[in-house]
Parts: sequence; C-alpha cells; structure tokens
Amino acid sequence: MKKRIHISRYTAAAAFLLLCGCRASGPTSDRSLVHMANGIKIGEVSSTSAIVWTRLTRAPEANSNGKPFSKEKRKPKRSMPIDDLTAMEGSLPGAPGQVRLSYWPEKQDAQKTSTAWRSVDAKRDFIRQFQLGDLLPGTRYSLLVEGRAKGGT
Repeated sequence: MKKRIHISRYTAAAAFLLLCGCRASGPTSDRSLVHMANGIKIGEVSSTSAIVWTRLTRAPEANSNGKPFSKEKRKPKRSMPIDDLTAMEGSLPGAPGQVRLSYWPEKQDAQKTSTAWRSVDAKRDFIRQFQLGDLLPGTRYSLLVEGRAKGGT
C-alpha cells in the first residue's frame, strides 16, 4: 500500500512519502498474520524530528458486522454489559508481535536507517511509537513500517 501524507503545513521538515508494509511470519494461518488496520500516524513534527505511531491488529479492518452499541439517549449513562468486546461493531482487537521502522531521504536508499524489531503487547494496546531524530529540514523522507507475528522472523 502506498500513501502520500503532506505534513509541511506543520513544519519545514516537509513531507514523508509513506510506503506502509506489513508482513506475516511463519506458516500462513490466522495466528501468524498481523495487520496494521489503524495505519500509521506521524506527529510531534519539528524541523528535525517526528514521532511515528503504529499498532498491530488481528484483522485487516474493523468489525463492520458486529453487534451495534446502544444508541438510546434517554437511559442514564452507564456501562452496558458486554461479554465479548471483539463482537461489537467497530471493534479492532490488537495483535502481539513486533514492528520496525526504516526511513531515508527520498530517492537516497543508501542512507536508510532501520530500528531494531520492537515488541508490542496488550500492556500498551499493541502500540509502538518511534522517535525519529536528526532529520534534515526541508527534506522529503520515505518510510517503511513492517510488522510480524510474535516469534516471527
């Protein structure tokens, strides 16, 4: 999947050309697949830094056929009993695994910088943030985010 996101309105760091990828590792089965249905987010941008956020998910998209949440507005607001939140409409359960990030100035692949594989788990809602520093002001960057199932290669 390829996406262009322009963040130059926030800073002189210009924009990132996003090339988002997600790989499964191990045998092809539901347990070995991970997805990034929440996509990635880039924020806290300065002329030389940015934070990239990603989350691994079990499914490629939110549950659109689940049980809808109550829309009745007359009842007092309180938690409704839900046995299985993953069965609810719009749910998007996370998945344990690992993520890594690679980035480089656009069209300068030889300058690629990659992070180590970092674990994600339920303790942090399967989310990982990467702090990018030493970016060159006014430079466009390419970015690759990869995910793999827990114990994958």
